[in-house]
Amino acid sequence: MEPVCHNQLIFESLLSKEVVADFAGGRITSDAGGLLLQELDQRYRLAETLPSASTIHVIPIR
Repeated sequence: MEPVCHNQLIFESLLSKEVVADFAGGRITSDAGGLLLQELDQRYRLAETLPSASTIHVIPIR
C-alpha cells in the first residue's frame, strides 16, 4: 500500500470562517497541532463551549 500525502486539509467551518491546514512547506514541529488548538481556544473559548456540546455515555462492566 502506498502512503497518501495531502498538501492541504479543509475542515468544517468555524464561526463562518474557513479552516484550512496547509502543509506546503516551511519548518514543521511536532507541537503544531497543539499550537493551533491553543490559538483557536484563546480566540473562540472552545474549552468552555465544547464540553457542554458533547456527552459521554459510560456503560459499566459487570
